[in-house]
Amino acid sequence: MRNSQVSILLGHQQNATAFRSYMESVDLKSIVQDYYNLPDSFELLLVDDKHLQNSDHQFELFLRSKCWVYVKDLSNPTPSKLAKYAIHQTSWKDLLSSVENELSIVFDKCSLIQNLFLSNSSDGSVLINKANNVKKKFSHDQILYFTTEDQLTIMYYESHKGKVEKEVIQDSLRVLEEQFSNYNFFRTHRKYLINATKVVNTFNSDPQYVVLRHQLPVKLSINKRTNFIEYLEAI
Repeated sequence: MRNSQVSILLGHQQNATAFRSYMESVDLKSIVQDYYNLPDSFELLLVDDKHLQNSDHQFELFLRSKCWVYVKDLSNPTPSKLAKYAIHQTSWKDLLSSVENELSIVFDKCSLIQNLFLSNSSDGSVLINKANNVKKKFSHDQILYFTTEDQLTIMYYESHKGKVEKEVIQDSLRVLEEQFSNYNFFRTHRKYLINATKVVNTFNSDPQYVVLRHQLPVKLSINKRTNFIEYLEAI
C-alpha cells in the first residue's frame, strides 16, 4: 500500500482551507495507485504565490529537489521566479474545478521526468505508451482488450475499483500483439486483441462475438474461430 500524499504549502489561508476541505472528498489513493512507477511515499507539494513571496535560498534549494506544483495567482501578472522549477502550473480555479484531472497530469509528468520505468517485469506488469507520450505501468491482468476506433488504438482495462476504464495509446495492435505474446492475448479480429483469460462466454447467440468480463462483446473472425477454441483449451 502506498503512502503517497499531497502536502500543501500555501500562504493564502482562505484558499488553502477550501482546498483542504475539497481534498477530503477526493480518493487520492486510487489516483496514485494507477501510477506503479512512482516511488513509495511519493510526496507532491502544492505551493502558491503568497508562500513563495516569503521564501529564502534554503527553501529554493528544497523546492528544486521536490516534485511540486505552482498554484499561481491569476490576478498577479508577474509569477514568482521560482515557478520555472515547478513540475506543473495551475490555478485555484482549475484545482477546485477538476482536482483529479490536475493531479493526474502532475503524476504523468513526475513519472516521465523521474524515469522510474522498467520494461516488462517479473511482477507481471507491462509498460503502455499513452497518447500523451507518457509511459504508464499496468498489470497485464488488468487489461481486458485492445481495439481500434476511429483510427485510434484504445485499451480497455479494469481499474483498481473494478470499473471498466479506457485509455488512448500510441502503439498499433500489431506492436501490442508482439508485446503481449507471453500473456495469453489473442488476436480475434483485425480490430481486436483480447486477454483470453477474461473470456466468460464463447459465441453465445452470435458466433461472430465472444463475451469478456463485464459483459463486453468483442468480434471474432470466422477464419480464427477454430484456432481460438484450441487456444482457449490450451491455456
